[in-house]
Amino acid sequence: MKTAVETIFVGKDRQYNRRILQMCSHHLVEPVACTPASGWEKGQVENQVGLVRERFFTPRLRFKTFDELNAWLMDKCIAYAKAHAHPERADRTVWEVFEEERPRLIPYRGRFDGFHALPASVSKTCLVRFDNNKYSVNAGAVGRPVEIHAYADRIVIRQDGRIVAEHARCFGRRRPSVGLDEIHNVLAASWRDQRVVFNTLRYLSNELKLSLVCFGIMEARQAINGDVQLARRFDSISLPRWIADKEFEQLVLAIVRNLPLKEPSVLTAKGLRRILLVSGGVSARIFRMLNDVAIEAIETGVERITDEALERYKPVGEDEAAFQ
Repeated sequence: MKTAVETIFVGKDRQYNRRILQMCSHHLVEPVACTPASGWEKGQVENQVGLVRERFFTPRLRFKTFDELNAWLMDKCIAYAKAHAHPERADRTVWEVFEEERPRLIPYRGRFDGFHALPASVSKTCLVRFDNNKYSVNAGAVGRPVEIHAYADRIVIRQDGRIVAEHARCFGRRRPSVGLDEIHNVLAASWRDQRVVFNTLRYLSNELKLSLVCFGIMEARQAINGDVQLARRFDSISLPRWIADKEFEQLVLAIVRNLPLKEPSVLTAKGLRRILLVSGGVSARIFRMLNDVAIEAIETGVERITDEALERYKPVGEDEAAFQ
């Protein structure tokens, strides 16, 4: 999005950018523009921004992720609201007045799916260029246009509505990366074909200067170790199964928040325990379970995930072992 306003009319009438209107509709707010030739209105907004910056971000702080920043900011805002009197009801704090009004407020609908979208083409080497960096996509996407959804922290690439790649966003310059999924499948190939794959990986790393990230099950480590020189270039990282902690809760909430359900889903500790029990803490099973329950919610018209729906869920196929 390049600008919030596309056309300026008389007075405060504006033609807003389509994405701005979608965001306002999501959060049920109405945008109000400044009056033309009234510079003091803009100054009032800038003064408020400066006040917040001085109050919460001085000295300048550093965070590893936006989630960490938002969590810290939430704690600071709550602490400030509990410690300061309400501007119109001096006998009560801001937090006390907020708690009193909370039952009459519209529930939070979750994050707005905000991203910068633009079309792109896929190169013959399965790469898509964005912001002077290259990201890999599935080989089946070569030869047809894709759409890049650039978020603050990640890049999602879609083709015909289907996700063909998703990467952490790189903010450096000219640092292409390639993700290779299910690298353990190399073990099913002949020795000669394995050499072809390994030589290709070396070519991508040495000649094209690509950063390689390989994914797979435990046998993936064995596949990489089949070539001593290649094994030295990779750091092996094992992903542990999810356990009942705050990170697991945040994962489930993030998945549920991005499901196409019309009603907000409220999961209790009971529902989270059920997800962990059925999935065994395996990420793929967690995604599949929530996706299946969401499909049922849409088909039945409930349009939200409930603890009762999670209790009724019974996995099929390869997930039976986790359930039993």
